[in-house]
Amino acid sequence: MLQGLRAQDPCLTMSSTPASTSNADDDLDPAAFLKSMRELSENREREDAERYRKLEEEVAQGRRERAARRAGKLRGRLFG
Repeated sequence: MLQGLRAQDPCLTMSSTPASTSNADDDLDPAAFLKSMRELSENREREDAERYRKLEEEVAQGRRERAARRAGKLRGRLFG
Protein backbone atom coordinates (compact mmCIF):
# COMPACT_ATOMS: atom_id res chain seq x y z
CA MET A 1 0.00 0.00 0.00
CA LEU A 2 2.81 2.42 0.85
CA GLN A 3 4.40 1.71 -2.52
CA GLY A 4 1.17 2.79 -4.22
CA LEU A 5 1.15 6.08 -2.26
CA ARG A 6 4.76 6.79 -3.19
CA ALA A 7 3.97 6.30 -6.85
CA GLN A 8 1.04 8.73 -6.60
CA ASP A 9 2.65 11.44 -4.45
CA PRO A 10 6.18 12.55 -5.30
CA CYS A 11 6.46 14.18 -1.85
CA LEU A 12 6.38 10.76 -0.25
CA THR A 13 9.24 9.31 -2.25
CA MET A 14 12.46 8.73 -0.38
CA SER A 15 15.63 10.03 -1.94
CA SER A 16 18.49 7.58 -1.95
CA THR A 17 21.09 10.34 -2.42
CA PRO A 18 22.31 12.19 0.66
CA ALA A 19 21.91 15.93 0.97
CA SER A 20 24.58 18.04 -0.63
CA THR A 21 27.69 17.89 1.50
CA SER A 22 29.19 21.06 0.02
CA ASN A 23 26.45 23.11 1.64
CA ALA A 24 27.07 21.39 4.96
CA ASP A 25 30.81 21.98 4.57
CA ASP A 26 30.17 25.69 3.97
CA ASP A 27 28.11 25.83 7.14
CA LEU A 28 30.95 24.29 9.15
CA ASP A 29 33.83 26.26 7.59
CA PRO A 30 35.45 28.23 10.45
CA ALA A 31 36.89 30.88 8.13
CA ALA A 32 33.48 31.52 6.56
CA PHE A 33 31.89 31.63 10.01
CA LEU A 34 34.44 34.15 11.27
CA LYS A 35 34.03 36.27 8.14
CA SER A 36 30.27 36.22 8.61
CA MET A 37 30.62 37.19 12.27
CA ARG A 38 32.98 40.04 11.33
CA GLU A 39 30.52 41.32 8.73
CA LEU A 40 27.63 41.12 11.19
CA SER A 41 29.68 42.95 13.80
CA GLU A 42 30.66 45.67 11.33
CA ASN A 43 27.04 46.07 10.23
CA ARG A 44 25.90 46.32 13.86
CA GLU A 45 28.59 48.89 14.65
CA ARG A 46 27.64 50.94 11.59
CA GLU A 47 23.94 50.81 12.51
CA ASP A 48 24.72 51.69 16.14
CA ALA A 49 26.81 54.67 15.03
CA GLU A 50 23.99 55.87 12.78
CA ARG A 51 21.45 55.53 15.60
CA TYR A 52 23.79 57.35 17.98
CA ARG A 53 24.30 60.16 15.46
CA LYS A 54 20.53 60.54 14.99
CA LEU A 55 19.94 60.58 18.75
CA GLU A 56 22.65 63.22 19.18
CA GLU A 57 20.97 65.32 16.49
CA GLU A 58 17.58 64.96 18.20
CA VAL A 59 19.05 65.97 21.57
CA ALA A 60 20.80 68.98 20.05
CA GLN A 61 17.61 70.01 18.24
CA GLY A 62 15.62 69.70 21.47
CA ARG A 63 18.15 71.86 23.29
CA ARG A 64 17.97 74.52 20.56
CA GLU A 65 14.17 74.51 20.69
CA ARG A 66 14.12 74.80 24.48
CA ALA A 67 16.66 77.64 24.35
CA ALA A 68 14.54 79.44 21.73
CA ARG A 69 11.42 79.04 23.88
CA ARG A 70 13.25 80.34 26.96
CA ALA A 71 14.54 83.30 24.95
CA GLY A 72 11.01 84.00 23.68
CA LYS A 73 9.56 83.85 27.19
CA LEU A 74 12.28 86.11 28.48
CA ARG A 75 11.69 88.60 25.67
CA GLY A 76 7.99 88.50 26.40
CA ARG A 77 8.60 89.33 30.05
CA LEU A 78 11.01 92.13 29.26
CA PHE A 79 9.00 93.74 26.47
CA GLY A 80 5.50 92.54 27.22
